[in-house]
Amino acid sequence: ACALINPLTVEAMMIECDEKGYKAIVHSGASSQLGRMMVKIAPRHRVTVINLVRREENVKLLKDLGATIVVDTAAEGWEDVFAELVEQHQPQAFFDCVCGDMGSKIVAALPPNSTTYGYGALGGLNYSVSIGDLAFQSKTIRGFWLNTEIANPTRAIAAATAMITNLVMGVYRTEVVKRFSTTQYKEAMQFAKENMSAGKVLLQNPNF
Repeated sequence: ACALINPLTVEAMMIECDEKGYKAIVHSGASSQLGRMMVKIAPRHRVTVINLVRREENVKLLKDLGATIVVDTAAEGWEDVFAELVEQHQPQAFFDCVCGDMGSKIVAALPPNSTTYGYGALGGLNYSVSIGDLAFQSKTIRGFWLNTEIANPTRAIAAATAMITNLVMGVYRTEVVKRFSTTQYKEAMQFAKENMSAGKVLLQNPNF
């Protein structure tokens, strides 16, 4: 995931933005490794990203990486802040790895004719959306699965070429916060659970 799936997914998302003409998008789980990659690559496609995080410290983390817009959804009054940003930037798409209640709130707050791309379910398996959003505001919810998105050979080549170029240039980086031996898998799982936004936790064979 560090060196292949995450950067390839980001490139596929940017190809979707380019093809659909999206100038502004919303991204949940923005402090993830994939989210950090998007912060770096989206400006190259002239795409403004409204980044959503759940912790105050992750606002600074993303801004230090170059993000211009970061919303802490755990902060008081975040809904009003987000509504103002939606009014200002009119995001046409929402790339969502959270789903559940939070994802549903964002879908409801998006402009008419927007599209939500669900690619994860950190907050729940289902969206709760009103018929008014679908029928009268023409909002769309669809899945975003890498295998499907790069099934087209032209798309696959474009995504892979861009990914390799950006990996070589050092645009894509994965933060490894701690390494454990394979015998410490329980400690590794607990550490990862308690430090989800800090970086990747790796299991390493002590014989290598």
